[in-house]
Amino acid sequence: MAVSFGKQLRHLRKVKGFTQKELADKLNVSASCIGMYEQDKRKPDGDILLKIASLLDVSTDFLLGLDSYDSAKSKEVLDVIDDLTAQLELQKGLMYNGSPMSQDDISKICEAIKIAGEVALRRSKEKE
Repeated sequence: MAVSFGKQLRHLRKVKGFTQKELADKLNVSASCIGMYEQDKRKPDGDILLKIASLLDVSTDFLLGLDSYDSAKSKEVLDVIDDLTAQLELQKGLMYNGSPMSQDDISKICEAIKIAGEVALRRSKEKE
């Protein structure tokens, strides 16, 4: 089953590190408008959709769930990545270069892992 536009938008916005307000400001719309998009209560017009896709560095097809990469292999890989990042976020006392990592640092690493997985899957799909 394809992911809804709203869920996809919310996920990608968070991956890019934008708040609803920050994304809204970049698009010249209100934060509540972004909230409505994410709740699937409203859909953007074509121009806004193109701007969102550009800001989030994805295709409009991917944003709309038309290019979902939902093969069993892709789902399995994404599930493994989700499990790994969930475990990382639960770990206490993680260190980097001898210094404790903050929860924010760990979250950023988890998001980077997710992005890398999505890019790898996209590249793999393009080669097929």
